[in-house]
Amino acid sequence: MKEYLVFLSTIFFVIFVLCFSVEPSTLEKLDQQLFDAIYDEKNLGSTLYSLMENITHFGDPYAVIGLSLISVTYGKEKNRNTGRLMSSAFLGSGLVVYTSKRLINRRRPLDVRNTDNPALPSGHTANAFVIATILGKRYPKLKIPFYIGAGVVGFSRIYIGRHYVSDVLTGAAVGTGVGLLVWQNQSTLSKWEF
Repeated sequence: MKEYLVFLSTIFFVIFVLCFSVEPSTLEKLDQQLFDAIYDEKNLGSTLYSLMENITHFGDPYAVIGLSLISVTYGKEKNRNTGRLMSSAFLGSGLVVYTSKRLINRRRPLDVRNTDNPALPSGHTANAFVIATILGKRYPKLKIPFYIGAGVVGFSRIYIGRHYVSDVLTGAAVGTGVGLLVWQNQSTLSKWEF
């Protein structure tokens, strides 16, 4: 448990340093260069762009809630327990993501002035990594494919122009950290009745 708290504390410290201590232009320039290398407006409407638009939905909150509800409702106790853990991790990471977005209030790459829907950290990426972490712990032989899938969801957020690389990396760290914390405390969280 202690190592997971240290991990989460380190993540938040790095986020704080990057967002508030580093000269904004340094992070912005790096993020913009990486974003420009991945996102290309010419790809709009291409087959790969359409594929990425569909892949990004695997990190959508409705997908996570649906998967959690199906797991909680059907199957053996092990599946219901997994659903409870996914729900708990989803709620925990959602709280971290929402609070961070409001505090940092960073605009999205293609938004000129609008910060009504802030970017940092990426919620879709955090959701995908929450699921990958819980399912990866439950089914260790499939851990790598789960994380690769979550990584593709994160990449899709950049490819379709919704996030910078640092948004996605921070979302991945939040999702993984909260997922590990929930897994570590599963004996308590599994007792919840939905």
